[in-house]
Amino acid sequence: IAMLVVAFTERVDGYALIDGAMHGIRSFEIDDKALESRRFRAVLSNDQTIEGIARVVQTWSVPIEGTRRPGTGILVESNVGPLLGTLNDWDPQG
Repeated sequence: IAMLVVAFTERVDGYALIDGAMHGIRSFEIDDKALESRRFRAVLSNDQTIEGIARVVQTWSVPIEGTRRPGTGILVESNVGPLLGTLNDWDPQG
């Protein structure tokens, strides 16, 4: 399983690769970035839902466009199994 989600202000884009089949991301919700454990829910183009809890295990911040972009390493417990990844909470407005 692989999943990439990019959430913009008014839309979401991305995909999930499950058992060799690619599915678009129809919607995505995630708890506030201030939380150490963040619930999330992604609805795929085939109506499958991936949901779980992303637990922060590492944080960092990198300089970009005159400000800092925070990121986190996460371990995920989900309805499709355990996942490992990153969350980058980039807000160009500051």
